[in-house]
Amino acid sequence: MKLQSKNLLRVVFAEPHPIKEGNVQEVLEKLAWLKSTMKSHPDLKHFEGQKNEFYWIYSKSKISANSQSRRKCYLMNLRIVGIPLDI
Repeated sequence: MKLQSKNLLRVVFAEPHPIKEGNVQEVLEKLAWLKSTMKSHPDLKHFEGQKNEFYWIYSKSKISANSQSRRKCYLMNLRIVGIPLDI
């Protein structure tokens, strides 16, 4: 989280998880759960509508740069990045 004068400016959510084709649906389901929880849980509602960033962090990718799976992640605003995560 990044705050300025106690105002929330930026929130980064990161999921360290093995990255291969078989994991894409699992991680997208986790992202959908997180977004849904942010809308309904009283302790997380203040994140809704903020500049939220979602990252899938990996050490070695087994998903090609132009694959349909990677495009599906980008459509859900899930960025796939290597280690270390530079924010």
